[in-house]
Formats: sequence, C-alpha cells, structure tokens
Amino acid sequence: MAYVEGIRVVRSAIELKPHLIEKIILAPDLLTSTDTKQVIRNAQQEEIPIIEVSKQIFQKISKRDGPQGIAAVVKQDWRSLKEIVPENNSLWVALTSSGNPGNIGTILRTIDAVGAAGIILLGPSADPWDPTSIRASTGAIFNCTLIRSNWLELKEWAAATNFSLIGATDEARDNYQNFNYPNNTVLVMGSEQLGLSITQKKECSNLVAVPMVGSVDSLNLSVACSIILYEIMSQQAS
Repeated sequence: MAYVEGIRVVRSAIELKPHLIEKIILAPDLLTSTDTKQVIRNAQQEEIPIIEVSKQIFQKISKRDGPQGIAAVVKQDWRSLKEIVPENNSLWVALTSSGNPGNIGTILRTIDAVGAAGIILLGPSADPWDPTSIRASTGAIFNCTLIRSNWLELKEWAAATNFSLIGATDEARDNYQNFNYPNNTVLVMGSEQLGLSITQKKECSNLVAVPMVGSVDSLNLSVACSIILYEIMSQQAS
C-alpha cells in the first residue's frame, strides 16, 4: 500500500486508476480547494470508501507542510517486462540504482509529459511509491507503467522485442541532439554517483551525451533525463 496526499494527486488517482484506491481520507476543516467537492463526487461515483477525520488527526498523519485535507491509501501497481507488448514508437526510461525518490517522481512527471510508456527500475532503487516521489510526480505515477527488473532481463527483453537500449553517459561520442533515436527506445540512465557500469555501456546499442561547458561535472539525473526525453519526443513528432 501507499499513502498519497493532496488534491491534485488524489484527483489523478480517481480519474486514472480508481481501482487502486482502498480509501480516501478527508479532514473537512482543512479543505480549501474549490475542486474538492467535484473530486469527492467522483470518488462517490466510483464507490470508493471515504473516511472523515478531524483537522488534528489529519495533521498528524500528513506528510507535507500545509496539508490540503485530502489523502488516499492506494495499492501499489507494478508490472513485469514479460507483460509488456511493444507498440510503434514506444519509449521507456530505465534507471540503474536510483536512490532519490524525488528524482524518480520528477522523471515520472516528464515521462507522462512526453507520452512515454513508463519506467523500468534496475537493481536496488528508491521506491516510486514513496510520498516524496508521488508528490514530485504530481499524479503522473498513475499514468505510467512501473517495472522492477535487472540488467540481464532488460537486455534479453530488448533483444526479443526489437528495442534499442540507448545509454546516457558523458563518455559518449554522440551529442544527444545529433543522434537519431530508433522507433522503440529504452533510455538507460545511471545513478548520479556512479553512472552506467562498464558492462552496461558496452551492451547498450548506442551511447549519447549531454554537453556541459560550465564548471559542474554532472547534471541532476531528472534534468538530464528530461532533456533527452524531449529531444526524442521532438524527433518522433517530426
């Protein structure tokens, strides 16, 4: 189970994945958004249980400053690579050992924005259902497919389904803007600390780099991922 909080996230859960919601928690004294009444009506139409609590109780269970008085308990939704049926121009992001839930949530938000399919978490990683990740995703987590896997499984799946593994690394010769991304692409991003492993760089179909001219030696993972995803979206649209 996961705890999600805030009018925007709860609304997304009701609109996109109502079957995942176990219950909604309301604190009437904290409700200020004009959208709340419609969200509650939508929840009632979906026959989702609603529990009212006092302002004091909600503030104790809240995970954020300035709580909006609405939250939900939802089932975590995970898929496996074996369940995925490739589609034309399908785009995925694979993250290796990403330990920051905020980065994962922000990447999910960008994945949704560019129309990509979802995220594949390789090896140990932060939980995308962590409240920090859910908040950073602004509800996009409910419109993305989440997969846990490992490098070997991903490599075999990509080969069987004609997906190209495109790794991002500062060692790449190709500028991310000068590379023609295949129709079915998995963008593979390493952790900010370690990047991609030697094996992963060797076994990716191609490698791309985001150039930097300042004094910093790396970009934030979610920023670098967003830059490349928008380039891929631009190429697919042209």
